Amino acid sequence: MAMLRIVITGTSHKAIQVRRLRRKTDGNLANIILRELAFDIELAAGNDFDFADHATSEQAYAVAMKFLTTLADPADVAALHQKASQLRKAIDERVQTKSA
Repeated sequence: MAMLRIVITGTSHKAIQVRRLRRKTDGNLANIILRELAFDIELAAGNDFDFADHATSEQAYAVAMKFLTTLADPADVAALHQKASQLRKAIDERVQTKSA
């Protein structure tokens, strides 16, 4: 019985460690993507927004949307979704302005 308790305890400890690591890496990933999105929002708002900037901003948006589904923390998902939506709006406004 003592051996079984040790195995179960060891397994639960590892599971807790894995959850903590996942939370930490998800948080780090979310922060990196949020910073990139903020940069691209500023880029889209700049006076010299060109084709290369547009491509860079579109790529940042696509990456953010891809990683949205991999994050476990609802707060990270919400923050990332909000920032990605801001970027999408900024890109669309710039493209409409350039077209007009």
